[in-house]
Amino acid sequence: RAPRKQAGHTSASDQCEITSNMSCYAGAIHTGRSVIPVTQVYCRRTRSNAEDLVLNDQKIDYSKIDEVTEDGVRLFKVLMRLEFALKDAGYVVAGQRQAAEVQWDRYANEKLGSVFWNEIKEATSAAALIETPPKRQVVDQGGNLAWEEAGAVKSVQELVGALRRVRNNLFHGGKSGDPDAERNAKLYAASLYIIDQILREDDIVQTIFTGQY
Repeated sequence: RAPRKQAGHTSASDQCEITSNMSCYAGAIHTGRSVIPVTQVYCRRTRSNAEDLVLNDQKIDYSKIDEVTEDGVRLFKVLMRLEFALKDAGYVVAGQRQAAEVQWDRYANEKLGSVFWNEIKEATSAAALIETPPKRQVVDQGGNLAWEEAGAVKSVQELVGALRRVRNNLFHGGKSGDPDAERNAKLYAASLYIIDQILREDDIVQTIFTGQY
């Protein structure tokens, strides 16, 4: 039943819902059983079928995501699986709110160590990541996005850190218009090569990574 105006108040049925895009003002609301004084009644506006039709027909342009190359997509997948393998192998610690976090530094130093580093730093296929690692995306004092230079990699721990930064810049949006865009292909290739060498070095992690256990 539609509401009707009475002296000093508005009358509405028990199940009536007022819909409007304007605020409603009245002295009171009459529910049929009692009079409830109010100073202002805010009424929500319902969406029309025409509005739903416009939203459903909206076209989203996803072409920018295709700028990520096949190697970039592969790197994301490979590192996803590597993180799983490292956690399953015991290189994991409880972080904030008990979230499982990979112990990258511990793995680099305890498992890979100086022997692995001395071999990998001589490999031409790893040169792009070692000599000119990706920059770090930071927020400057003015609150603006900026890029921070990263010096040449000098240890196995820094190597693993640079490897993760390639992934982070890609996954967290830094690779959309970043200054390393021309080097992306080389960084992806070097990262995939290093991960391949890590898996060859560590039989346990390789077994978990491949699922052959």
